[in-house]
Amino acid sequence: MSTLCIWRLPVFRFGNVVFAVFIGSVLIWSCSARSQESKLNSWEGEWFGVSSEGNRFGITLKNCETDEATTKCDAEVFGLGFLGKFCLSTGAALGTAGREELVISTGDRGPMNIKKKGSTIISSEIIRPSCEISRGATDISYMLQSRQVYLKIPGIVSGECNQDTSPAMHEVCTDPKVLSIIERAEKLPFPSESVNGFWVHDFRVLAKCNQAASPQDCVLEAYQHKFEELEANSDHMGAYGLPGDTLKAQELLGTVSGVYKRKFKNGDTSGDTYQSEDIFEFVPVSPFAAYFKLHLEFYNGHECNVAGITEYKAVDAFVFQDPEGPNGNRCLLSIKLDGNTVSFNDPNGNCMKFCGARGGFGREGFDLSQRRKIRYMPVIEKSADYINAMRDYEKRHEKSQAPK
Repeated sequence: MSTLCIWRLPVFRFGNVVFAVFIGSVLIWSCSARSQESKLNSWEGEWFGVSSEGNRFGITLKNCETDEATTKCDAEVFGLGFLGKFCLSTGAALGTAGREELVISTGDRGPMNIKKKGSTIISSEIIRPSCEISRGATDISYMLQSRQVYLKIPGIVSGECNQDTSPAMHEVCTDPKVLSIIERAEKLPFPSESVNGFWVHDFRVLAKCNQAASPQDCVLEAYQHKFEELEANSDHMGAYGLPGDTLKAQELLGTVSGVYKRKFKNGDTSGDTYQSEDIFEFVPVSPFAAYFKLHLEFYNGHECNVAGITEYKAVDAFVFQDPEGPNGNRCLLSIKLDGNTVSFNDPNGNCMKFCGARGGFGREGFDLSQRRKIRYMPVIEKSADYINAMRDYEKRHEKSQAPK
């Protein structure tokens, strides 16, 4: 039922009477619309409650509709733990129009009766650890946490929006514009693995924006800036995926292929010293690709060990084709000839997964003068590293060449 608002308008001459009636009509329509919207949406939102035992529960009501006879909403009922939602039940809420009561039905887990008093929902039912809904010892009051229903945000664990009710987090959880930015970031070709929970649930952004005059504007600007940085990085990283010049690749394969070894004195935290050796093998397997195996030793016994197929790309380097991609923690280790030095670069930092705590790929490379002809190819070809690398490589190229 709409509320009618009436204003006393002065009666003027005929030319002004039409004007006054027009203003009154707009005001009446506006008041009626606001009242209807308020009535229709009075159930919608995120509701949060705590039992006398300290257990935490939530109710989500959305897509509510009221006609002359009934009120209907889509409903979710859940328990909330430190690791997110549990016992999530979805169903529908149904009640008689004009009454502040609904019954939430969630399949075979039992009905949940709720009553609304102002900005609070009261229920005598609770969610058991078995996910059953049953009557509790005392009523639970659910306070309105957010009139806006929380969106499904990639990278945000289910329930985090209920746990952090700060203005900035509320903006992340409810603003479709922020969600759109995150979804666009996920579609960027190369740094997509960086769009994880840490990128999305950015505590630095939240802390900053919670202190801002307008947390809403601050969050939107911050995520747009994060996206632009990621997009620029993607444009740069895109060259790591584009094929390089085939003739140049063949020339470099002939120049670099072989085995490189470097011995040096090393030590550990106890003060002992020992002999270490770095080894790099580079074996052509096609006109633009090579099998490589890299073993690097560092202080206190730490190492880097990585092996696989590397292809010549538009960055003028051979780039490791990490099978843990494209949506995982993909390493883009590049192997490049700088003058007479074979150097290594880890552009996105993901290659550290192949290293111990003190390892890395940023130190000096191998000089061409250290290159020797490989005289043990049958040993390499029978090794698990080589067999697995070639299997992944062939499988990937079969997939890329499959008819569409």
